[in-house]
Amino acid sequence: MYQKYFVSLSTKKRSYLEKIISSGHAPARKWRRASILLKSDFSEGGPNWSYKAICDAFDVNAVTVTNIRKAFSEGGLEKALNRKKPEREYEHLLDGHAKRIWLP
Repeated sequence: MYQKYFVSLSTKKRSYLEKIISSGHAPARKWRRASILLKSDFSEGGPNWSYKAICDAFDVNAVTVTNIRKAFSEGGLEKALNRKKPEREYEHLLDGHAKRIWLP
């Protein structure tokens, strides 16, 4: 079905993720990804939830859980938490020198 990616968090990484969740200042996407990584932790002391349990708890698809675990396994914690930057450059409509027109 889905390829299994295992998440093993050190105590330092686990405490960092718990801080993100408890602070209340993180964006919702980052908060959800941190929660999924914490519940996926299979190291000693980690909850080691299954894909189905995580999907039911956070109302996400199994593909989402797989992608988060894969990003953590291949790129580390910051890659799994943060958005990917766009690979292409977009043409801007304004260059910063245009004047704004005021309408009454």
